[in-house]
Amino acid sequence: MNPKKTIIITRSSGVDPDWRVEKQANLLAGDYGIKVLCWDRERKSKKFEKKDNYTIYRCQIKGKYSGGLKNMFFLFIWWIYEFFWLLKTPFDIVHACDFDTYLPALIVTKLKRKKVIYDMIDFYSDMVPVPDFLKNIIKKIDLFLIQFADGVIIVDDNRKNQIAGSRPKRLIVIYNTPQDLYEKFKSNIKELLSSSTFILGYIGIIAEDRGCDTLIKIVSEMPEIIFILGGFSFTESEKDIREKVKNIPNIKFIGKISSCERISEIFSKCDAIFTLYDPKVPINKYSSPTKIFEAMMLGKSLVVSKGTSMDKIIDRYKCGIIVDHDNEAQIKKAILELISIKKKGNNFYGENGRKAYMDVFHNDIMKERLLDLCSDILGN
Repeated sequence: MNPKKTIIITRSSGVDPDWRVEKQANLLAGDYGIKVLCWDRERKSKKFEKKDNYTIYRCQIKGKYSGGLKNMFFLFIWWIYEFFWLLKTPFDIVHACDFDTYLPALIVTKLKRKKVIYDMIDFYSDMVPVPDFLKNIIKKIDLFLIQFADGVIIVDDNRKNQIAGSRPKRLIVIYNTPQDLYEKFKSNIKELLSSSTFILGYIGIIAEDRGCDTLIKIVSEMPEIIFILGGFSFTESEKDIREKVKNIPNIKFIGKISSCERISEIFSKCDAIFTLYDPKVPINKYSSPTKIFEAMMLGKSLVVSKGTSMDKIIDRYKCGIIVDHDNEAQIKKAILELISIKKKGNNFYGENGRKAYMDVFHNDIMKERLLDLCSDILGN
């Protein structure tokens, strides 16, 4: 029997957590040996971590998130580290996440005559806080280098517009869909449907462009509902966030959650999931976060921002309400509508979302696409 081929996933975060990377690792692990090389720039996680299905190796060079030009020196050091780590480590495919790991991976795979997949989780020129002229240079380089990847992955069908002008050899869409845990948390879901309490939830990056401040303000004026707020902030400490909500009794701040399954468990106890990303921020316009698919998987209603990739999915599958991200009146109206729907015992938004997850976005469908891509690249 031939030994398993090896895939190395590269990521410029600490992967603690990183829901997409962890999902990809688990999807591939049954058929391939999986290693994850990542950049733990905050140096808060274990340097080496053995998971059930894969191993994480963390480079702990100091750096900042959203550091812009101030972070360029550290980025180059990370690239050098990644280059030599990949050069000395045996592999068959590098699965490079985003531009800030793709360039070293591309060079090494060409030198070693191996394969590289470019997973464009975020469009780097939209994400990095640098002057516009530099963004344009990065964008042109990025689009040019796409053609040298053996396979390209985007997270949403709408992102084809974002990479228009590039020439990928193979292009697939792997949505940010979670493992199907509906049956595991079915008792939570049924219990909440019969409860008179209305609970809304958000877990993710806590920032103004994610609508968090707006939600906090609205919920503070609606004592009849409960808001479960979880995650972390790049600009504020957890202490600052706790201070902000400590005098609002119906907001429960639960901090950073590192387990994907734990997030699904928390969402199973919520009536609605909110993703109010500001579409004026370029990276948010094409955002397709795991949260919307977790809500669909669990049969939960969604409230999302107009002018994002999310609103197209919600509109197509009729699984939630679309609002202007900072329009307090619209958001409050959406909450009241969802409360009214719950009182009537008609969970049609959640039911539509669950059906769309099963038919279109199921984790097994994404797994088959990813395995087919790897097999095709390796000529199996």
